[in-house]
Amino acid sequence: MAAKEDNKKAEDIISLEAARKSRNSESIEKEKAVEYTVSVPEVMDRIAKAIEEYKKELEVRREKREDSQKRDIDKGEFICLLSGISTCRRMPGIPQHMGYRGLYQCQSAEDVKAAREHLEEVFNIHDEDSMKETLWGICVNHDYRQFESFWEGHPAFDTAALKTRGRSAFESAKACAEKLSPIVGKNGFLAWDINEQIGMCRKVYACGLISQERFIELTVPLAKKARQAFHTWEEYAISCLCGAAYFGYRNHDSEENQWSFFELNKNILENLLADDGAWGKNKFKPV
Repeated sequence: MAAKEDNKKAEDIISLEAARKSRNSESIEKEKAVEYTVSVPEVMDRIAKAIEEYKKELEVRREKREDSQKRDIDKGEFICLLSGISTCRRMPGIPQHMGYRGLYQCQSAEDVKAAREHLEEVFNIHDEDSMKETLWGICVNHDYRQFESFWEGHPAFDTAALKTRGRSAFESAKACAEKLSPIVGKNGFLAWDINEQIGMCRKVYACGLISQERFIELTVPLAKKARQAFHTWEEYAISCLCGAAYFGYRNHDSEENQWSFFELNKNILENLLADDGAWGKNKFKPV
């Protein structure tokens, strides 16, 4: 659902366009070494430690739970549940929690108008294509996959093509993600992306910007990815939380705001994973 590679904008938060463009050797006399700095906020160490401890806590709680006591869910519910964090965010035109049992629709023409105006004003969303462009900026797993190529010794591009500012931004973001890598492993920030994409699709559907048929076409592949990558809601939650931490790093200037954003999302996950929470009482596997 995220925008394709050829649709990327040069103004993306971490833009690697310069690294992908072929350089004109006639216009470049000599490649000079680029000086850059790596800067990771100290709060990221605090966040990484908190997530590591939370992961251990969830593993202990998971061992004590009986899946047989959890409720069976169908494929439609599973898709909605995957948007756990995103669905908790209310907005004009959707004044109540959308729930996870089925698709929510705006209750009146006034609500439809309010929702569409909000999506346009805040996210620049007015149709499916603009939604995909916006989601590219919200999603973060594409960054993780690029960083992963460097960690594994087969870089996705040559960093020499980046100028000082771009190189500093890239190396700093990579160092930030690397603090979370031992916790989340190969799953990366995939769950955060799935959560955000399905949640946005639900809101866009709610105000009639996409049809139910199109919603299904867009979200079923995401649900399949979730089933392939994760086995429990606890695993899914940790990937969500690491993705939220990295998203907070990219989008919040102060360390205080980064920590607040992390705590907000962790609290939402705690409610979802509680024994009577939407994830805690439902099985991860749809029937």
